Amino acid sequence: MLVVSAHDPDLDGVDGGFWVELEAALNISLAGLPVLQVCAYPRLPLHGAVGESAEVNHPLRLHASGLAANPRYRPPAEAVAALPIAPPHLLGPPDVTLSYNTFELSRVRDAVTEAARACRFDTTRGEDMVQAVNEIATNAVEHGSPQAELSVWARDGELVCEVQDSGVITLPLIGLAPPHPSQARGRGTWIARQLCDSLHVWRAPDGTHVRLLSRA
Repeated sequence: MLVVSAHDPDLDGVDGGFWVELEAALNISLAGLPVLQVCAYPRLPLHGAVGESAEVNHPLRLHASGLAANPRYRPPAEAVAALPIAPPHLLGPPDVTLSYNTFELSRVRDAVTEAARACRFDTTRGEDMVQAVNEIATNAVEHGSPQAELSVWARDGELVCEVQDSGVITLPLIGLAPPHPSQARGRGTWIARQLCDSLHVWRAPDGTHVRLLSRA
């Protein structure tokens, strides 16, 4: 299988962080699969993190003489750690804000259930989002900090939920590849990614944020 991606400068943002994450995410999710990925960029050098991402996320580069190993290539974890991760767009004040701990996860599920109804989700779609948020909310209080916060934005046909804890995450691109069957734990984020339309993790001065989006 051949996968071709092309650089779109309209998505660069302020610092080009989108491309850092996209390229590293593709490297993780396609690893081990019979896939040839070709990434097209304008002639280098590119500005800021966009150019840096193009350099460090590709193990091979195409020259006039053919493919050659890229000495600047770094594994995804190293590439992400060294370059900025772009936070998602600001959504304005949330419709619901809820602080919770390990013993209050039922309140998180209830809040998402009510929000899914407000968004006019069908039963299956609503239950999927409840389970996805529950997986992330559980991870937050088990691995991030004893207290975490849920924010919810409910629109007709679209539901956004964000979980924040005060912990530090070293690799935001988690859950992109399925865990090994022998792995007893560590499936939560991967499961959540399967149940919603998008899941974005980023680090900030106040801790770790995970934003999930689902559409009816």
